[in-house]
Amino acid sequence: MFENFAGNEYFKNAVKKMAESERFVHSIILEGPDGIGKHKAAGIISAAAVCEENNPPCEKCRKCRLAMSLSLADISVYSPEKTVFSIKTVREKIRVD
Repeated sequence: MFENFAGNEYFKNAVKKMAESERFVHSIILEGPDGIGKHKAAGIISAAAVCEENNPPCEKCRKCRLAMSLSLADISVYSPEKTVFSIKTVREKIRVD
């Protein structure tokens, strides 16, 4: 599952538990300095949630590939330009008109 994602055992265990139970939280905020793999982590979580195989994420099925590239309509990634990320911003970004 995490062949190309080194480190952060807490993150790996959390995603594994969500995948095994098929219960995912409705949103996740990933934070940290540039270049640590936040977008990669978002792709892994997304793939685990939508994978069509028995041991998600397989990273091979169509849904996994789309999720890993953050290209599914139900996946939203927002990277703020500033260091402030307010609840108002979250509400604006997730609001469906």
